[in-house]
Amino acid sequence: MKKGNLNGTPSCIDQIRKWFEHSSDVVLRTKTFDNEGRYLLGFLYALNLVDMPFINEVILPTISKAVQENGELTIDQLSNIMEISTLKRAPI
Repeated sequence: MKKGNLNGTPSCIDQIRKWFEHSSDVVLRTKTFDNEGRYLLGFLYALNLVDMPFINEVILPTISKAVQENGELTIDQLSNIMEISTLKRAPI
């Protein structure tokens, strides 16, 4: 999602951050997926309810790779990436 669209605008992310600013167990993390800062995603999660190694080792690199290979990130691409059945943790 490019900056400027409703889902990725800084003002939208700032509003979500404000809603949860007093929730110690809720985190809003933003990540830019290209060098020019065109693709900014916000990840909202509860610390005790997510598998952070899976997010850091599988989901974020998969999104980054999609942006590098396609030069863009669309809602359809993100939906395909986020289908857990298509993601597999690399063998340790």
